Parts: sequence; C-alpha cells; structure tokens
Amino acid sequence: MPSQFIPHEIPTTGTRRPGPVERTEALWQSLRGPRRLPRRTDFDPTQDDDLLPHLMILERIAPGLARIRVAGDAIGAQLGMDARGM
Repeated sequence: MPSQFIPHEIPTTGTRRPGPVERTEALWQSLRGPRRLPRRTDFDPTQDDDLLPHLMILERIAPGLARIRVAGDAIGAQLGMDARGM
C-alpha cells in the first residue's frame, strides 16, 4: 500500500510557487525516508498528479545504463519526440 505523501520543507523565494523540480524532490525525499531509493509500491500517481507530465521512470539495464520506460508529456515536448525506449 502506498505511503501517505508528507512533503519535506520546500525552499521558496518570496511568493514563488515551487516548480516541478522542487516538488518532485520533496516527493522523492518523503517517499524514500531513510532508504536510498523509495520502493516502487511507495509511489502513488494520484498524490501530486500535476507532476506526472514532468516525471519519467528508468529501468537499469546494465551498470551505468538505463532505458526510459515511461516519460511524461512535458519531457517528450522538450525532446520533440516520445522518449520511451531511449
């Protein structure tokens, strides 16, 4: 069962809303806790669904090599192509 999202302190400057990078970092830190990586089951895409276009899931295929398994629309838009399989 996914853990409840408890955001870490997100540094802000003035009234600027934290961007997807800061919010993703806070989510990642909350999910992993004392572990190096969060468990796959810890992630619940409904926790912060407006981050999904900015996220990707990598699969390690060899030491130092990874393949993009899933990539959000914002990543594909930046690359100008579907990033899956790269």
